[in-house]
Amino acid sequence: MKTLLCRLACRLVAACFALAVLPTQAASSAPTNPISLMTDVADFRVHTAKFLGEDDKVCLAGRFLKDDAARNDGRLMVLDAAKGKLVWDKTISPPSDAMDISFVDCVRHGNQIYAAANVKLASKQMMVWLYQFDQQGKQLAAKALEVEGDNVLADALHVVDGALMVSGMAQTVSAKEAKEENYALFLSKLDANLQGETRVIKKGGFRNGATMKWVGKNLLLAGYFLPQKLAKTDLVNDYANAKMSLAGNYVWSVRPQAPNAEGVASAVDSLGSVFSLAAQRGTSTLSVVDSSGKLLAKNAYPSAFCDTLSMTALDVNLLAVRKPCDAAKQRTRLVLIDKKSAKEMTPDVGKQEPILVFSQAGRWGLLSQDEKGILSLQFGKSNHSD
Repeated sequence: MKTLLCRLACRLVAACFALAVLPTQAASSAPTNPISLMTDVADFRVHTAKFLGEDDKVCLAGRFLKDDAARNDGRLMVLDAAKGKLVWDKTISPPSDAMDISFVDCVRHGNQIYAAANVKLASKQMMVWLYQFDQQGKQLAAKALEVEGDNVLADALHVVDGALMVSGMAQTVSAKEAKEENYALFLSKLDANLQGETRVIKKGGFRNGATMKWVGKNLLLAGYFLPQKLAKTDLVNDYANAKMSLAGNYVWSVRPQAPNAEGVASAVDSLGSVFSLAAQRGTSTLSVVDSSGKLLAKNAYPSAFCDTLSMTALDVNLLAVRKPCDAAKQRTRLVLIDKKSAKEMTPDVGKQEPILVFSQAGRWGLLSQDEKGILSLQFGKSNHSD
């Protein structure tokens, strides 16, 4: 494995220039040429990729897997999509009393970039740390987020009404012989100096990995819900959509998929509609819940794809990274799904194998790997608005 020093010296270079355009039904302009990250998927496990604003800056957040996997670092990259070059690349070691750190989200607020990380302590408990960087990647601050719970995991970091909002799950193990677990959702509202308050809503929580997106002053949630109290021996597979106010009150909740549905992927559009995609035995089911909590549609259709690794809402479509049901013979594909009809198309994105897709304000990005596992990014724009 190449050393980190070598990878940083390599930086970003332009890679293959041949790339097919998304079909005209996608109403999208031609994507950019892929940009090689000069690092492989075995070294950089990307959890989140997102646009940082309107100037084509993109953040990648995840983990840097070292040769000695006993103590993994977090890793952040900021790129300029328009210029096709790296702005900065940082690896962050775990705090002194921790053994592992993974960045889960990043956002720009004012002239700084903030990132949320889930940290595993030596005791195996989980907690959240927040980091502040300047535009050149210099670390300005790092702070543990104080949240009530034995295990606390962040899922999302956003800017709402001029404040940083961190959301995620808090788990507390009952003292009664540790046979019962208690779950809650937390919302932290912080200023630019990472000062503020945290509210713990003890009405159950969403399993780590849930989709959490602010639309206006409301948080849309989609994922597997865990009740407030749960015996450690119980298994729960309760996929749900919900809407929560800035004050931490639930506005509505809906179960849009079949009971015990597994592997459901979610996306939220700019209007606050929630899209859920489930698959079982060659049949995919796309559900649509609008911002009022009404189930607008639930379309079941035959599909060659079973698992969905990533999904995002883009204008009148969804973009998803999906695995064929016969995954042993075929690589993952980028799949274009019509929001209304659920019709699927598979755009040709060259020799790259898609890993993660993301979008914002009519722009989309695709993280892929080549046959050697080297990561790359490509970008496109929609001709529609959400």
